[in-house]
Amino acid sequence: MTTTAPPATAVTDEFRAAMAGLAAGVCVITTTGADGRPSGLTVSTGFSVSVTPPMFGLCVDVRSRTLPAVLERGAFVANVLHGEAQDVATLFASRATDKFARTPHRYTSGGLPWLAEHSLRSVECTITQTADAGDHVIILGAVDAVHGSAVAGGSALAYVDRRFHALPRS
Repeated sequence: MTTTAPPATAVTDEFRAAMAGLAAGVCVITTTGADGRPSGLTVSTGFSVSVTPPMFGLCVDVRSRTLPAVLERGAFVANVLHGEAQDVATLFASRATDKFARTPHRYTSGGLPWLAEHSLRSVECTITQTADAGDHVIILGAVDAVHGSAVAGGSALAYVDRRFHALPRS
């Protein structure tokens, strides 16, 4: 096996700055742990993998407190946030322990928390694959259901240059 040295700090800093300019959609990933408690985090790494069959992917930091719950449950909801949900994105990006007490939510028929009032759409997924990737885990999920929104139309929430932006939809 060939190993490579980690990149120099300067390269890491330059890479981080380069990626800050890459606009990304914002999702809150929600699940329940083995104890039945809801858990969630904000990601800007949610992505469509396949239409046939429908698959969704995301990347989660290995230090995330929500990662163990997602992996234990083997399922999650990716809540694609609307442009007015910046406070929700910030809350779920924090280490707060009362995220769900402070955020209206429902449960899907599969028993997963769903942020209907803050999402344009949400996809409910069962994990099919995971892969270690540096300081993150790549998670791929088969889409079991797509949930509508309590919000008609509206803008989409994006993250670029280390800030949230509401993007108009056509």
